[in-house]
Amino acid sequence: MQNARGGYTIVEVLIVLVVSLVVFFAAVTVFSGKQGKTEFAQAMRDVESQIQAAINDVRVSTYPDASNYRCIIDPLSQRPALVSGSSQSGTNTNCIFLGKAIELSTTTNPDQLNVYTVLGRRLNGSTPVTTFEYPNPEPNPETIDQLTETYKIIFGAMVLSARQDAAPATEPAYLMGFYNSLQSTSAPTQGSQSLKTVGYVGPNNFGSGLVKTAIRGLGAATPVNSKIWTICFQSGTSNETAQLIVNSSFSGATTQVKYTSCS
Repeated sequence: MQNARGGYTIVEVLIVLVVSLVVFFAAVTVFSGKQGKTEFAQAMRDVESQIQAAINDVRVSTYPDASNYRCIIDPLSQRPALVSGSSQSGTNTNCIFLGKAIELSTTTNPDQLNVYTVLGRRLNGSTPVTTFEYPNPEPNPETIDQLTETYKIIFGAMVLSARQDAAPATEPAYLMGFYNSLQSTSAPTQGSQSLKTVGYVGPNNFGSGLVKTAIRGLGAATPVNSKIWTICFQSGTSNETAQLIVNSSFSGATTQVKYTSCS
């Protein structure tokens, strides 16, 4: 209501300011909520893409900078070892590219993925290796950083948990190996390999040393054949959580994101 001089009272001005602030903060909250959901969705798409890319490398049997290293077999351990130095096509016949292992953690760097290149020996004595029991898998050495790929999850999203479906299903699996099974599919695609997925059950925080012993089949982690890897993520920009489900089969793997409550 205007006063006798045609203006507004202090109370009326304050009411208008309060209402304006309420409307402003409500709009900001709605916008921030939508932006947070959008950023989390983008982060999940990015993680999904990185995992798909790693699995695809296994399917087509490639690893980064392969021509810049020579692969030898350690005479004592009978495990593959990479040494620096360029190699011509066909000269790394001692080794096979076995696949990649993806490491997660909820305690150390929960906002990143580490992807390790895993090699195997081509021969068991003088016999070509044709089953997964004999390649003596070995992750890339710590001295060759180019073969360890680290992906920072965008917008502050973090890993809350990771588990796999093989018994014991209630135990965590923060290291998952996607490997060439060394067997052919019934209807193979030219240039592609059949897939074997191994979950390393037990530790939450591996680190490169424990990754090495786990992939070798030693240490505290228990390797189990796995089909489904379920990873729970917490948004860094909203109160959302989501599950990323990696479903593996002999012929490949699919991924799916579900925005649902998880921990």
